[in-house]
Order: sequence, then structure tokens, then C-alpha cells
Amino acid sequence: MSQAIIHTSKVLRQVVIGQVQAVSEEQLDVQPKGFNNTIRWNVGHMIYWMDRYSTLCFDSRGNSPGYHFRPAYSNAIR
Repeated sequence: MSQAIIHTSKVLRQVVIGQVQAVSEEQLDVQPKGFNNTIRWNVGHMIYWMDRYSTLCFDSRGNSPGYHFRPAYSNAIR
């Protein structure tokens, strides 16, 4: 079961990376009407939580790059 979760996480991560790489730098800093945050912030938020969930599942706190961004993404909407 854990191998399936790891595989799914890796595939999802690659899909997200592929989608984000298709977005220009200028588009990343756009804040769409009706939203509180820029696209860049939302991408960071997604990456943080993907890493956070993997650390919760596999108890590897502090080893993921997103761990160091916890204060920025854990509690607040920006």
C-alpha cells in the first residue's frame, strides 16, 4: 500500500511540475479576480502541502524542501 501512495505522489508531483513550467513568470504573479492570492503563492501552497502530507505519512519531518516554508503556508491565506 505505501508503495502505491509513493508512486501516486511522484506522478502527481510530475504532473504539477509540468503544468507549472508551462506558465510564464508574468502569469505566476497574477492575482485572478475573486482570489486572495497570486498563482505563484498558490503553487507554493500546493507544493508545501504535498510535502507536508508526505512527511505526515512517512514521519520524515524536516527532510522535505517545503518544511522550511511552514510559517508562510500553514495557517494564513495571503
